[in-house]
Amino acid sequence: MKKFTCFLAITFFSFLAFSQKTILPLIRNAQKAIEKKEYSSAEQLLRSAFSIDSTNTFVRYELANTLYQQKKYPEAIEIYKGINIEKQEDQEKVADIMHNMGNSLLKQKEFAPASECFKHSLRIRPTDDETRYNLALALKQIKKENKKNQPQQNKKNKQEKDKQKKKSKPQNQKNDTGQKNNKNEKEISPRITKQILEAQELEDKKTKKEYEKKIKNQKNLPQKRGKQW
Repeated sequence: MKKFTCFLAITFFSFLAFSQKTILPLIRNAQKAIEKKEYSSAEQLLRSAFSIDSTNTFVRYELANTLYQQKKYPEAIEIYKGINIEKQEDQEKVADIMHNMGNSLLKQKEFAPASECFKHSLRIRPTDDETRYNLALALKQIKKENKKNQPQQNKKNKQEKDKQKKKSKPQNQKNDTGQKNNKNEKEISPRITKQILEAQELEDKKTKKEYEKKIKNQKNLPQKRGKQW
C-alpha cells in the first residue's frame, strides 16, 4: 500500500512538473501578446494553458482579464468565479480578483453582485479609490433601479389587492344571501306558528266532537243488569 501511495505521489509530482514546464512558454507568449494588446491571441494561448492545468490561479486570472478586455463579460465572470480565493495567500491578488470580477458584473448591469465584489475588495484594500468609486457607482445604480421599479411594484401590489378583493366579494354575497334567507325564515315563522295553532285547535275540536258522540252512544245502549242469584 505504501509503495502504491509513493507511486501515486511520484506520478502526481511528475505530471505537475511536466504541466508547469509545458504551460510556462504558453504563459510567456500570452503575456507578450497582452503587452501588444493582442487579446485574441493571448486568449488562445491561455486557453491552451488552461486545458493543461485548470487549477492554475495565474492562468485563470489572466484568461479572465483577457476576456474582459474583449468585452466577453459573461465568460470572464465564470472564469473569475472559478478561482478559489479562500486558498489564496496573497490577499492583494484576491483584492484584484474581486475588483475585476466586480467590473465585469458592473458591465453586465448586475449591480448588486458587483457591489458585493467591490465591498470584498475594499475590506482587503480600503484605500483603493478606483474600487471605492466603482462601489459608489454600483450602489447609485441599485438605488436608481429600486426607484424605477417602485411604481411597478406599487401597481403589482394594487393588482394583487384588487384580485383578493374580487375573490372575497362572492363570499360576501353568499353570506348576504344566507343572511337574507335567515331573515325570510324569521318572517315566515309566525305564519307557520299560526298554522300549527289552527291545526291544533281543529284537532282539539275534532277530538271533542268524537268524544261527545261516544258518550251519546253509550247512553242509548241498554244497561247491564246485575247477576241473578
